[in-house]
Amino acid sequence: MQIDAIKNERFYGSVTQDPVSIGYESVRLAVDAAKGEEVSDVDTGAKWYDASNVDDEDIQQLLYE
Repeated sequence: MQIDAIKNERFYGSVTQDPVSIGYESVRLAVDAAKGEEVSDVDTGAKWYDASNVDDEDIQQLLYE
């Protein structure tokens, strides 16, 4: 319903997280921590989408229904 509302411009837009980046960074940080290296917070990425880019490939791969 949210994607439809954005496509029909009933919603101005939304932000989606990047689950691939979240998974990658989680494993990378876990490996670093297991090696005794210092770890800190990381930005795992998020993307803004609206009616102008909701159908773009880089946005579509982050959305689910």
